[in-house]
Amino acid sequence: MTRHRAGAAPVTAPAVLVAMVLVAMVLVACGSSPAAEADATTTTVAGDPVPVDVAAPPIIPDLELTPLATHDPAWGAMKGAADRLYVEREGSEDQYRIARLDPETGAIAAERDLGGIAKWTPTDHGLVVVEVSQHVVRVLDPDTLEDRHRIELPEDMRVFVAHDTPQGDPFWLGVRQYDVDQIAGIYTRMGAVQVDLERGEVGRFVELPTCGASAVVQPDDGHLVAGLSCVHQFAVADLVTGEVTTSGSFGVLPHLMTLDGVVWARFKTLGYLARMTSGSDGAEILDLNADGPTFEDVTPLIGRGDGVWTVGVTADPETDRVLHRIDPETFTVTGRAHFNGSLAFAGDLGYTLLQGELSTFEPASVTEAPPREVVRPEPGAPAAATPDSDEEQEVIDVAMSLMDPAVDNDEVLPHLGGDEDLTAIRSALVELADAAYPGVRPRVTAVSVDGDRASVGYVFLVDDVVAFVPFTAVFERRDGTWVITRDSVCVIAQEAAVPGC
Repeated sequence: MTRHRAGAAPVTAPAVLVAMVLVAMVLVACGSSPAAEADATTTTVAGDPVPVDVAAPPIIPDLELTPLATHDPAWGAMKGAADRLYVEREGSEDQYRIARLDPETGAIAAERDLGGIAKWTPTDHGLVVVEVSQHVVRVLDPDTLEDRHRIELPEDMRVFVAHDTPQGDPFWLGVRQYDVDQIAGIYTRMGAVQVDLERGEVGRFVELPTCGASAVVQPDDGHLVAGLSCVHQFAVADLVTGEVTTSGSFGVLPHLMTLDGVVWARFKTLGYLARMTSGSDGAEILDLNADGPTFEDVTPLIGRGDGVWTVGVTADPETDRVLHRIDPETFTVTGRAHFNGSLAFAGDLGYTLLQGELSTFEPASVTEAPPREVVRPEPGAPAAATPDSDEEQEVIDVAMSLMDPAVDNDEVLPHLGGDEDLTAIRSALVELADAAYPGVRPRVTAVSVDGDRASVGYVFLVDDVVAFVPFTAVFERRDGTWVITRDSVCVIAQEAAVPGC
């Protein structure tokens, strides 16, 4: 399987505080990093193609797992903090159960019903739980899971808790507006609120623009970095002057965490990561899709002493997910492995949970199959994919035709499998695009071919600006013709509120 995305030089800026470096990442691009210049054989630079190993791409191995325990398959997502391991079990809207597992035996050591909750995340102070109203935050004891604090927020605040870990002190929650409130004429504030998890107290509120913030982190004493809802931009707030600076983006909401004073971000549907350090001469972006499958999602980042870890969820459901280990110093992928299920770490071990089967793995074992090239995209619209074969070019051509509103249905009917329902859905999408986004055109940013199946990543652009969220699509080769799957059409139809699926 091959997967390519056009590369670009990393963004650089003068050495400044990490928060201002973050803005530089998304506003300017002025050269390659020292790492890129030192290893030109493995880095792709915009406008200057660099030779790479022409051998077959590395075969990503399966993760070496050791079974530990078996649980009810209803136990799902798993998270870790320090030497503790937690799993969740969703029921109805007002029934949510959580358990702490013994990391040595895998047995349930404590569990409780939480009622209706929106999100939760582990911290060193305990589990932070946001109730379904998003007006109440609870801090649970990390061992017993009993309530330590119940923090009632003002009624004009709905908060969002970040999924990526660690999230250290000072601890911030995003405060954002929701359409359901706006429609009802309810005003909710927009910004970020500090919460003292040790004392269970509400602290400082910082106002932010647009719809407010989702993820919020504080990398140093003087700045906040936030991902803005609605516009999917970064915001940097100066905690001394109160000045807020916003920037452009890739059209995807950045999810944030801090590790040792460094801000990390992931762009879920693009498969991009970003790292911003105060001690370097700039910020960099990393494309995880390089030399691998196409990803439709990137799971929450987990930062540890041995690296930053994340899982790429492949666009093709028949392809296993890919665990990535990223070196925090070089900001490169140093190991990959196939596995499915949930990922967490506790103590020195990694843990996976799939359909009730809890297993462990040695993090040090994930050292194989790093990508042959390091691709660092520029901010702004993602670059077009560069095919490595006629077969990849054929898939790109088919996808471009299908997604282009200027192309008639008659021309693409074979690639819809002759399905009249899908043809009608495409007609409705074209009508919507012409009305809402005049001049919109598609761009394929990723391509992967594996036998008679292929997947692509694509965006819609207006004047070279991303006009909508990125998408992925899967194709099957039937009697020599590439045909898009119904699920791939329905994903974009549902996002655009077009009926038919």
